[in-house]
Amino acid sequence: MIMRMVAAKATERKDGKEMPLIREGEFLMGSEAGYGEEKPVHKVKVKSFYMDKYPVTNGEYKRFCDETGTKYPENPCWDEMPDYFKDYPEYPVINVSWEQAKAYAKWAGKRLPTEEEWEYAACGGVDQCLYPWGNDEPKGSKANYADRNTDYAWRDFHFSTGYKYTSPVGSFEPNPYGLFDMA
Repeated sequence: MIMRMVAAKATERKDGKEMPLIREGEFLMGSEAGYGEEKPVHKVKVKSFYMDKYPVTNGEYKRFCDETGTKYPENPCWDEMPDYFKDYPEYPVINVSWEQAKAYAKWAGKRLPTEEEWEYAACGGVDQCLYPWGNDEPKGSKANYADRNTDYAWRDFHFSTGYKYTSPVGSFEPNPYGLFDMA
């Protein structure tokens, strides 16, 4: 889970993260071509909210853990990044459960986004986009995904993002709402 928080107001929050305003609106949520749980496409209205410009980093989550006595998340089994949580503070925190993400949000004075808020914010105001930048394939330059650098059997050998695992937060262009790493 890549964590991102939302708030009703742009007041100072404990984590000090920048939060662009996502204005209320309607959009078509879901997909007829996707997974069963994405059907049917339906119109949804969301109220205005603020959303973190960037996902929560290891460094930010470490501060939360240190201040609250929360156990650090387990490191992934990556030989090239053995102490991922402590040695890569600008990378997104991973291996965090929904309950842990919710506790972080409460500590920061925020909450987790709803599914509707997430999809609305991810598409940047474009109805039924496949990706945060629209419907064009990423081709190695729009997001970090299973490209030729990974060990996955289903990887895309045609492109390279330059990262085998995660990438530093903010490594790719933001979506139309100014939110990074929404893919």
